[in-house]
Amino acid sequence: MDVVLKEFSERFKDSEKIFVALRLVAFPDLVATESALLDLQMEVVELKNNELLIKKFKKK
Repeated sequence: MDVVLKEFSERFKDSEKIFVALRLVAFPDLVATESALLDLQMEVVELKNNELLIKKFKKK
């Protein structure tokens, strides 16, 4: 069983990084800016301050 868990962990270790990036794109208003990778933090700030996107999120 330990072998299976280790293999699973190895196979999906990068998944969390991908999920974080997807959350940044899909829900920038729900993500803490400082939780983003350093090179994406300015992008998150811009997305959070984009009036057009804010209006679209509020409609949903």
